[in-house]
Amino acid sequence: YATPYKEKPVRLSLHPYRLCLTGQSWYLIARPHDGDHPKTYRVPRFQTLKMLDRLAQVPQDFDLRSYFGNAWTVFRGATTYQVEIEFTKEAAPLVTETNWHNTQKIKKQHKDGRIVLAFEIDGLDEMVWWVLGWSGRAKVLAPMELRERVVEQLQQALKLNGA
Repeated sequence: YATPYKEKPVRLSLHPYRLCLTGQSWYLIARPHDGDHPKTYRVPRFQTLKMLDRLAQVPQDFDLRSYFGNAWTVFRGATTYQVEIEFTKEAAPLVTETNWHNTQKIKKQHKDGRIVLAFEIDGLDEMVWWVLGWSGRAKVLAPMELRERVVEQLQQALKLNGA
């Protein structure tokens, strides 16, 4: 398994629970042989697979919805955040034509066309990248931690691009 968090691919022995398509990629939810809890693995990162001659044993109480909780997509953080993002008048129709998250609510509609969306999510890592996709059209109102992380990424982008 080639993870971006290790220098070399790692060899895993997994007990599979679920295979699911989320966002634009397939994920395997599986418990490592030497672990107590399932983890999320991105399927394209597997370099080779060896199927064992055993049935998967999924705990009866395993529930995929509970496992993901209110993750933005698939990687659930330990902390729950109340997120508010204000979108420009130009972005408002685009962002509201899609239900991005099951907790999505329109918090405020301004007379000039701007809109504030609110979400309750577990973890900020995935949300940072989503907000960056709306660069120039979205302002993070809350939490401050999300705003700081978005600004940090934008500053890195400016530095990388010679601005």
